[in-house]
Amino acid sequence: MDFALKVISYLPVCPDSWGMHLRQAPNMAYFRPGQWVQTMLNLQTNWAHETWIMQDVQPAMIVKALAKSDQLTEQKTNATNPALRKAEFLTHVQEPAFWQAFFFTPGKRWLDVCEVRLVSEGTTVTADAHSCSTGIVPTAVFGCTVLSALLFVVPFSDFGQNKTHLRTLRSLLESEGIAVEVLGQKKDAKQS
Repeated sequence: MDFALKVISYLPVCPDSWGMHLRQAPNMAYFRPGQWVQTMLNLQTNWAHETWIMQDVQPAMIVKALAKSDQLTEQKTNATNPALRKAEFLTHVQEPAFWQAFFFTPGKRWLDVCEVRLVSEGTTVTADAHSCSTGIVPTAVFGCTVLSALLFVVPFSDFGQNKTHLRTLRSLLESEGIAVEVLGQKKDAKQS
């Protein structure tokens, strides 16, 4: 699993100034070939899911707060590796009850997609928060969607990054004054 990522990391990437990762990201986000084998084999090596409960807030306020993730420079993690700490969110879709962002890793520009779907019932908002790695080939590599589709059978790890993305987004909401309770998790539980 880690060997495959090591081999893939030697593929030549386009410079950031070309914007290849930005142009290829929507297709990678749509097809998500990195999730195909995850679904087929019931694996969870490169995605994370949480259900959040928020009280006395409107979905539009939550989406507006999440859009501020574009301004973050560091993720909420105890990792010491600067590449794992760096935050590079880019809001892609912002609707009244849905928010989606692309997260690009530094350098190679692997793409993770973070999504939050909101359902409001009275004064309670429930959020279905999901983050996943889209493919084994970085978006800065020309033809990444096709190459990732060809290599979809190779499961790979995200090294906990998608869980970190969700933690970072929860922390952002809390910094904006929105209390977030994670369903199935104690409020005082320590997070790595």
